[in-house]
Amino acid sequence: MRRFIVLLSAALLAACQPMVPRDENYPYYHPPAGTIVTVNKPIDVPPGRTRAFFQNGEIIPYNARNRFYPNCEFEILTLDESVRTIRPGEFRVTHVIIKRDQVAETGPRMVAGISIGIGMGESDGPGDIMHVVEMRLKSAEQPDVYRLVCRGGEDNPADAEPPTVNEMRGALGDYATLRLPPETP
Repeated sequence: MRRFIVLLSAALLAACQPMVPRDENYPYYHPPAGTIVTVNKPIDVPPGRTRAFFQNGEIIPYNARNRFYPNCEFEILTLDESVRTIRPGEFRVTHVIIKRDQVAETGPRMVAGISIGIGMGESDGPGDIMHVVEMRLKSAEQPDVYRLVCRGGEDNPADAEPPTVNEMRGALGDYATLRLPPETP
């Protein structure tokens, strides 16, 4: 009887979970497992790196990324001292991880008067965050291509949002497309 009550409670709690609408402009709807990522043009991964970064439809150097706007990156597993190329092809999303990354402070710390200790002064609150959507990729033809990671813009925790599917598409431009699986009733 106790097992029945536990199972019934779990089922009732699951039924109360809010449904996330399938809306590609809604920041809390993410590409699910089964999404197909199609690389349309060759993507070069620089020597000594494992990632290629995208923003506003262009490949960009990491240090040119505007962290306040959505951006994405393809990652490969093998580090090499020569250019590696992700060739055009299809990759299946096998797993999706949603997380929030705390952003380290990048500028110099201004201190004056009594505001000299940790946790004192105007900057007491939590630092900025970025919402991250990590999609694990699988392809028999290119097993070294590991994942596609997209981030929303950096902002304070109350205002930061995950990137929408359409913002991810905008960051990738013509280099890659996301094809979501059909809706299931």
